[in-house]
Amino acid sequence: MQELLRTALMQQERDVERLKAGLAMQNNALVVQTLEQSTSAAKSADAASLHIPANKQAVEMLVHLSWEQLHLGHWKDVLMEWRDLYALASLLSASLLLQPEPMYCAPSSAQPNPSLQEAMRVLDLGIMMGGPTFKQALHKATSDLGEMLARQQTQEQQQPDEGQPPEKKTRTGSQGSIVQGAADLENTAGQEAASMEDEEEASIGMQHCGGVSNWRAAGAVKLPPYSLHLGHEGCTQPPVSHLPPLEVFLVKFMMAPGGGQPVIITGALESWPALTRWQDLQYLARVAGHRTVPIEVGPHYLDQEWGQQLMTLSDFIAKHVAQKEGQEMPKDAKRRGYLAQHP
Repeated sequence: MQELLRTALMQQERDVERLKAGLAMQNNALVVQTLEQSTSAAKSADAASLHIPANKQAVEMLVHLSWEQLHLGHWKDVLMEWRDLYALASLLSASLLLQPEPMYCAPSSAQPNPSLQEAMRVLDLGIMMGGPTFKQALHKATSDLGEMLARQQTQEQQQPDEGQPPEKKTRTGSQGSIVQGAADLENTAGQEAASMEDEEEASIGMQHCGGVSNWRAAGAVKLPPYSLHLGHEGCTQPPVSHLPPLEVFLVKFMMAPGGGQPVIITGALESWPALTRWQDLQYLARVAGHRTVPIEVGPHYLDQEWGQQLMTLSDFIAKHVAQKEGQEMPKDAKRRGYLAQHP
């Protein structure tokens, strides 16, 4: 992380100078001086230079000052210099969290490192709230840090729990292989049977006629009421086509008389990995659970209790998505929560 920050400051030296000039034009001489002190320490070959008390205070001051400016008045009125300063200050702060202090004993690999989680939170806030100038460096830092967190998680899973006897190895003799093979064959047969049933239902439900079917007769595509103003004068029911070849789509729909024919295409997303992976909450928590995301809380924007919160994706899943049988949702999770859009 220290090397990434040093490289970013070297490559974007002109951007840093423009940022200083922009802040100086707003009579922020103290902020410019503090920024100069922090960036000089970060570019130093001495990795521990950021931990000098004066430099640590300078980084903290940049974070707090820029954060305050982001929350004064309307977001549209925030000057881009303050957003860029917050992004750069987030990089400096994350580097400070990840760089061990002098005479500091690093934790063993078996112990979780809370600094990694906190650094990721700082970087995510920089991406969400910061300006565009240093966003590429922020994304690179989160990518590298995500790999570090994944390795740490793997190491934690490989460490046996204290006080627990080691697991016994399963026999792999011929009898065990036969039993396992029979179980695999049974599972495979069941999956094939289910797949055949699904295909039959799909073929019956779609009622294809030359690759195109009426959506109301098929009953497989449900649209919101009045979404296409069906029944109004001049509005007809759109046809349904299941994975039409490019030539069919071009001739029958793109080049249809009247400037084209609307069509509902089904099956186009069946190969998307997200259709299965994103239904697995454990997968989402594993690959992105440590990332900080904005959450909209409340039934709708006009609700008096509507608001926004920042939390990790794992916390969002635990509070607003997952619910174990026989357990009540946490008290603060009874309000509806949505994962909001962000850069």
